[in-house]
Amino acid sequence: FTSGAVPPVAAIDLNLGCPQKIARSGNYGSFLHDENPQSAYDVLSKLRSELPPEIGVTAKIRLPPTQADAAAGKLGNEARTIPPPNAEERIHRLIDSGVDLITVHGRTRFENKVAVGAANWDAIRRCVEAARLYSGDKNFPIFANGGIESY
Repeated sequence: FTSGAVPPVAAIDLNLGCPQKIARSGNYGSFLHDENPQSAYDVLSKLRSELPPEIGVTAKIRLPPTQADAAAGKLGNEARTIPPPNAEERIHRLIDSGVDLITVHGRTRFENKVAVGAANWDAIRRCVEAARLYSGDKNFPIFANGGIESY
């Protein structure tokens, strides 16, 4: 890709939202973001620093595990000595990593398959507010994902 040429892609999206079993075994998707978030932010930062500005960097996330998830032992082998980050903290870290757009799936990784429920539209709204306030961009783009039947 040379300056002035048409970019080969519009953006690169890092999917940090996959809750499937294969994502656990490969340590990617929502498991990477829940269990080793700094690695995810490092990948996004590297993408942003290496790609030309014409190619966007985006991330899809799920809502983080809740205190109730931790109390119920759902976090498995994760050694949590501090509470799980809240969604707003995740949004801040993603923006610090240089993403141009964030997609928020309004459920945690535990809410899939048979345990799926309505999307948490209030949490998505808080993510939008956090992104726009933290970035200083009143139009910072956030896509809502999942659960449209419950809107």
